[in-house]
Amino acid sequence: MDLCRVLVYTLIGYFILNILLFSGGIVLYASYKGCDPVLEGKIESYNQLLSFFIMNKLNIVGLPGIFSATLLASTLSTFSSSLNGIVSITWKVITINTDFFPTENPSKCTVINKILIIVYGTIFIGMAFLSSKVKSIIQFVLTFEGITLGPILGVYLLGFFVSYSNGKVNLNVDIYRFCFT
Repeated sequence: MDLCRVLVYTLIGYFILNILLFSGGIVLYASYKGCDPVLEGKIESYNQLLSFFIMNKLNIVGLPGIFSATLLASTLSTFSSSLNGIVSITWKVITINTDFFPTENPSKCTVINKILIIVYGTIFIGMAFLSSKVKSIIQFVLTFEGITLGPILGVYLLGFFVSYSNGKVNLNVDIYRFCFT
Protein backbone atom coordinates (compact mmCIF):
# COMPACT_ATOMS: atom_id res chain seq x y z
CA MET A 1 0.00 0.00 0.00
CA ASP A 2 2.89 2.36 0.77
CA LEU A 3 4.34 1.72 -2.68
CA CYS A 4 1.09 2.81 -4.34
CA ARG A 5 1.00 5.97 -2.24
CA VAL A 6 4.60 6.81 -3.16
CA LEU A 7 3.84 6.21 -6.83
CA VAL A 8 0.78 8.49 -6.70
CA TYR A 9 2.75 11.27 -4.96
CA THR A 10 5.57 10.93 -7.47
CA LEU A 11 3.18 11.14 -10.41
CA ILE A 12 1.50 14.21 -8.91
CA GLY A 13 4.92 15.85 -8.46
CA TYR A 14 5.93 15.06 -12.05
CA PHE A 15 2.62 16.41 -13.30
CA ILE A 16 3.07 19.69 -11.41
CA LEU A 17 6.67 19.96 -12.58
CA ASN A 18 5.66 19.43 -16.21
CA ILE A 19 2.93 22.05 -15.93
CA LEU A 20 5.44 24.57 -14.55
CA LEU A 21 7.99 23.78 -17.27
CA PHE A 22 5.35 24.00 -19.99
CA SER A 23 4.08 27.31 -18.58
CA GLY A 24 7.62 28.71 -18.52
CA GLY A 25 8.09 27.71 -22.15
CA ILE A 26 4.83 29.40 -23.11
CA VAL A 27 5.89 32.60 -21.31
CA LEU A 28 9.25 32.59 -23.11
CA TYR A 29 7.60 31.98 -26.47
CA ALA A 30 5.07 34.76 -25.90
CA SER A 31 7.77 37.20 -24.78
CA TYR A 32 10.01 36.67 -27.81
CA LYS A 33 7.40 35.92 -30.44
CA GLY A 34 8.36 38.69 -32.83
CA CYS A 35 12.10 38.71 -32.23
CA ASP A 36 14.65 35.94 -31.88
CA PRO A 37 17.51 36.86 -29.51
CA VAL A 38 19.78 34.20 -31.04
CA LEU A 39 19.35 35.54 -34.57
CA GLU A 40 19.80 39.11 -33.33
CA GLY A 41 23.09 38.11 -31.68
CA LYS A 42 22.06 38.96 -28.13
CA ILE A 43 22.69 35.41 -26.93
CA GLU A 44 24.68 32.56 -28.46
CA SER A 45 22.40 29.59 -27.83
CA TYR A 46 18.77 28.84 -27.06
CA ASN A 47 19.97 27.31 -23.79
CA GLN A 48 20.64 30.86 -22.58
CA LEU A 49 17.09 32.05 -23.26
CA LEU A 50 15.77 31.75 -19.70
CA SER A 51 18.72 33.63 -18.21
CA PHE A 52 18.36 36.30 -20.89
CA PHE A 53 14.65 36.58 -20.08
CA ILE A 54 15.40 37.08 -16.37
CA MET A 55 17.98 39.79 -17.11
CA ASN A 56 16.00 41.48 -19.88
CA LYS A 57 12.34 41.39 -18.87
CA LEU A 58 12.31 41.07 -15.08
CA ASN A 59 14.16 44.21 -13.97
CA ILE A 60 13.66 43.71 -10.23
CA VAL A 61 16.68 44.50 -8.06
CA GLY A 62 18.24 41.28 -6.77
CA LEU A 63 16.09 38.90 -8.82
CA PRO A 64 18.87 37.81 -11.22
CA GLY A 65 21.09 36.99 -8.23
CA ILE A 66 18.36 35.00 -6.50
CA PHE A 67 17.65 33.19 -9.76
CA SER A 68 21.34 32.33 -10.26
CA ALA A 69 21.70 31.19 -6.64
CA THR A 70 18.60 29.01 -6.95
CA LEU A 71 19.89 27.37 -10.13
CA LEU A 72 23.31 26.77 -8.60
CA ALA A 73 21.91 25.33 -5.36
CA SER A 74 19.49 23.00 -7.13
CA THR A 75 22.18 21.83 -9.54
CA LEU A 76 24.65 21.11 -6.76
CA SER A 77 22.01 19.31 -4.70
CA THR A 78 20.98 17.12 -7.62
CA PHE A 79 24.61 16.44 -8.53
CA SER A 80 25.51 15.52 -4.95
CA SER A 81 22.58 13.20 -4.38
CA SER A 82 23.07 11.51 -7.76
CA LEU A 83 26.76 11.02 -7.09
CA ASN A 84 26.18 9.59 -3.62
CA GLY A 85 23.45 7.29 -4.92
CA ILE A 86 25.58 5.92 -7.73
CA VAL A 87 28.56 5.37 -5.44
CA SER A 88 26.46 3.60 -2.81
CA ILE A 89 24.88 1.33 -5.42
CA THR A 90 28.30 0.58 -6.92
CA TRP A 91 29.73 -0.20 -3.50
CA LYS A 92 26.79 -2.47 -2.65
CA VAL A 93 27.17 -4.35 -5.94
CA ILE A 94 30.93 -4.71 -5.41
CA THR A 95 30.53 -6.06 -1.89
CA ILE A 96 27.66 -8.42 -2.74
CA ASN A 97 28.93 -9.85 -6.04
CA THR A 98 32.65 -10.15 -5.33
CA ASP A 99 34.87 -11.57 -2.63
CA PHE A 100 37.37 -8.71 -2.75
CA PHE A 101 36.11 -7.36 0.56
CA PRO A 102 35.21 -10.28 2.83
CA THR A 103 35.75 -8.15 5.92
CA GLU A 104 34.45 -4.66 5.46
CA ASN A 105 37.01 -2.52 7.24
CA PRO A 106 35.41 0.93 7.70
CA SER A 107 38.56 2.84 6.82
CA LYS A 108 39.05 0.78 3.65
CA CYS A 109 35.38 1.30 2.71
CA THR A 110 35.73 5.05 3.19
CA VAL A 111 38.82 5.26 1.00
CA ILE A 112 37.26 3.17 -1.77
CA ASN A 113 34.05 5.21 -1.68
CA LYS A 114 36.04 8.44 -1.93
CA ILE A 115 37.92 7.05 -4.93
CA LEU A 116 34.61 6.06 -6.52
CA ILE A 117 33.24 9.56 -5.92
CA ILE A 118 36.29 11.09 -7.61
CA VAL A 119 35.96 8.73 -10.59
CA TYR A 120 32.23 9.28 -11.04
CA GLY A 121 32.57 13.03 -10.43
CA THR A 122 35.24 13.25 -13.12
CA ILE A 123 32.99 11.35 -15.53
CA PHE A 124 30.04 13.65 -14.76
CA ILE A 125 32.09 16.82 -15.18
CA GLY A 126 33.59 15.47 -18.41
CA MET A 127 30.11 14.80 -19.74
CA ALA A 128 29.08 18.34 -18.77
CA PHE A 129 32.00 19.78 -20.75
CA LEU A 130 31.17 17.48 -23.63
CA SER A 131 27.53 18.56 -23.60
CA SER A 132 28.59 22.22 -23.82
CA LYS A 133 30.33 21.45 -27.12
CA VAL A 134 27.31 19.92 -28.85
CA LYS A 135 24.73 22.01 -30.65
CA SER A 136 21.64 20.29 -29.29
CA ILE A 137 21.61 18.90 -25.77
CA ILE A 138 18.51 16.86 -26.58
CA GLN A 139 20.29 15.11 -29.44
CA PHE A 140 23.27 14.44 -27.18
CA VAL A 141 21.07 12.95 -24.45
CA LEU A 142 19.14 10.77 -26.90
CA THR A 143 22.36 9.52 -28.50
CA PHE A 144 23.90 8.70 -25.12
CA GLU A 145 20.68 7.03 -24.01
CA GLY A 146 20.61 4.90 -27.16
CA ILE A 147 24.23 3.87 -26.65
CA THR A 148 23.64 2.76 -23.07
CA LEU A 149 20.07 1.46 -23.05
CA GLY A 150 20.36 -0.73 -26.16
CA PRO A 151 22.93 -3.11 -24.69
CA ILE A 152 21.14 -3.11 -21.32
CA LEU A 153 17.97 -4.19 -23.09
CA GLY A 154 20.00 -6.91 -24.85
CA VAL A 155 21.27 -8.30 -21.52
CA TYR A 156 17.75 -8.15 -20.09
CA LEU A 157 16.28 -10.02 -23.07
CA LEU A 158 19.12 -12.56 -22.92
CA GLY A 159 18.24 -13.35 -19.31
CA PHE A 160 14.54 -13.45 -20.14
CA PHE A 161 14.67 -15.77 -23.15
CA VAL A 162 17.75 -17.94 -22.43
CA SER A 163 17.26 -20.10 -19.36
CA TYR A 164 20.92 -21.07 -18.92
CA SER A 165 22.11 -17.46 -18.89
CA ASN A 166 23.88 -16.52 -15.67
CA GLY A 167 26.05 -13.77 -14.24
CA LYS A 168 29.18 -14.91 -16.06
CA VAL A 169 27.43 -14.83 -19.43
CA ASN A 170 25.99 -11.40 -18.69
CA LEU A 171 29.40 -10.15 -17.59
CA ASN A 172 30.93 -11.39 -20.85
CA VAL A 173 28.16 -9.69 -22.82
CA ASP A 174 28.76 -6.46 -20.89
CA ILE A 175 32.52 -6.61 -21.54
CA TYR A 176 31.89 -7.24 -25.25
CA ARG A 177 29.37 -4.39 -25.34
CA PHE A 178 31.79 -2.04 -23.61
CA CYS A 179 34.64 -2.87 -25.99
CA PHE A 180 32.69 -2.62 -29.24
CA THR A 181 30.12 0.11 -28.56
